[in-house]
Amino acid sequence: MKKLTTMLAAMLLCAAVSAPAFAVSYFPGVTGEMTDPAYWSSSQDLLATAEEIRERNEAALSSEGTHLMDLKALPETFEGALENEKALQQARENKAEYLGWTFDGSGKALEAADFDALIAACDDPGAVGEQPVRYAIATERTHLMIYPTDEPILDDPEDPDFDYRYNTAVRLNEPLLIYTTSADGQWYNARSTCYTGWVKAGDVAICADREEWLGAWDYPADRTLVVYGDRLYTEDSNYAPETANRLLTMGTTLELTASEAPDALVGNRVTWHNHVVFFPVRSEDGTYRKQTALISENRKVHVGFLPLTSGNLASVAFEALGDAYGWGGMLRSDDCSGYVRNIYKCFGLELARDSDWQAAMPVAGKDISGMSDDDKRALFDRLPLGAVLYFKGHEMLFLGSDNGQYYVVNSVSSMLDPWDETKRQRVRGVVITTLDAQRANGNAWITELNYVNIPYLGNDLEIE
Repeated sequence: MKKLTTMLAAMLLCAAVSAPAFAVSYFPGVTGEMTDPAYWSSSQDLLATAEEIRERNEAALSSEGTHLMDLKALPETFEGALENEKALQQARENKAEYLGWTFDGSGKALEAADFDALIAACDDPGAVGEQPVRYAIATERTHLMIYPTDEPILDDPEDPDFDYRYNTAVRLNEPLLIYTTSADGQWYNARSTCYTGWVKAGDVAICADREEWLGAWDYPADRTLVVYGDRLYTEDSNYAPETANRLLTMGTTLELTASEAPDALVGNRVTWHNHVVFFPVRSEDGTYRKQTALISENRKVHVGFLPLTSGNLASVAFEALGDAYGWGGMLRSDDCSGYVRNIYKCFGLELARDSDWQAAMPVAGKDISGMSDDDKRALFDRLPLGAVLYFKGHEMLFLGSDNGQYYVVNSVSSMLDPWDETKRQRVRGVVITTLDAQRANGNAWITELNYVNIPYLGNDLEIE
């Protein structure tokens, strides 16, 4: 019996010693407990009402520094030659920015002639005279690109997961305005609420008119189904392939519709335990149509925008923990500003796209570039969960403090290796870190931080 007990003790000791080899790893100072949203907040106290969020959105749309646009307010026609020249000028500026240090997908250095060909691809020979804007809806989770091309633009031939072609992701069912067309007719020069760029023609559907376009996405909150989970796919179907296996990312919204009868079929399926929604479909001729589809009630979706509480903010933010970093929305993921933007979209709050533009939003903010690290810590002790911290080229969502450390969750490309400060560490993921993380220049993030704002508070309030 004693021998058996000794053997069991040895086996348990062996298991205890070997278990860490299979444990999930974290940034120094981060524990598994901290990946539970409730660790940071479970409060359901409302931080902003729906009316206050509407006011924030209206203020952001009228603020030039955000680059946000009220698509409904833009002209219904445009001057073709002028819009075409704007697209060509942007293409030339992109050439100046990327020439000399970028590569194509085969590892060949991109030369002036390569960019000249891309510029020529942007030239729409039919863009003449006054033309009507085309109203479109994204029928896939897609992207706005800097050029109408599938050829990568890389800074490292060995790293195809960072492609500078990407401007931003476009969620399924997002509205777009279409202006000119690429020389080959395969891409559209488009405007979203937050960005302009080239979208694949096959990823959008053209509406018959402005009224149909508005009906596709501009509906009341109580008829809105909001996706707040990280990634959701519609069910596979051979009967209804138009709505099958479609990717719905965080912040996607769809219009709810009532089922005709309790035993009605949608996509050859009974509707029980499902939300019935209208889904955007591209017809064979490229035109838009609505089609009913089902979204399981067990998916991470919500009827209406989520109540903006700190507990809900933490829960939504942690949906993407461990995801890949996706520059400009590539890899079905998001970069730092896209990640924060998607989080707040789940609450109906529309943020600008890029970090500089988000920092320019007319909300409660503070320039902290001249503050010492100790003064910043004193400020952070008073910051709420959900504040956004910025330094040049990066932003992060503030979680709070624990044992004298300050924690954030963010989509990170790289930093100095926290275990070996002599080398740069490729992170490429959504992670929790402390503000002791270091930039490539050796400075701690807390030292580099230059701005903070709170997206859900108006700019009539000051961060003290």
